[in-house]
Amino acid sequence: MAIGVNATDGVPNAMLEAMTMGALPVQSDTESTAEWITHGANGLLVEPGNPEQIAEAIRRGLQDDKLVEEAAELNRQQLLRRLDTSVVKPQVIEMYRRIAAEARRADQ
Repeated sequence: MAIGVNATDGVPNAMLEAMTMGALPVQSDTESTAEWITHGANGLLVEPGNPEQIAEAIRRGLQDDKLVEEAAELNRQQLLRRLDTSVVKPQVIEMYRRIAAEARRADQ
């Protein structure tokens, strides 16, 4: 389990690193983390100012082996899809090609 609770944050590197290691993320419910975590599926989202909710998420992570195992697999698949360079590199190249083509059209 990896616990990252703070009031504001972008996509926390510690959360992504924990996900790559198969840890269950217990993370602040922010817009950025919600792009990566579906509460109860591949992690647990908590309100940073709610210690009871945080404690309950920790208890759940310690007791629910099925959640932890399924979350690890979902996170592995998501990380491969979203961060693997063999997947992302062609997408980035195509994005730059589109931008360059649009710039050329705008200059004409």
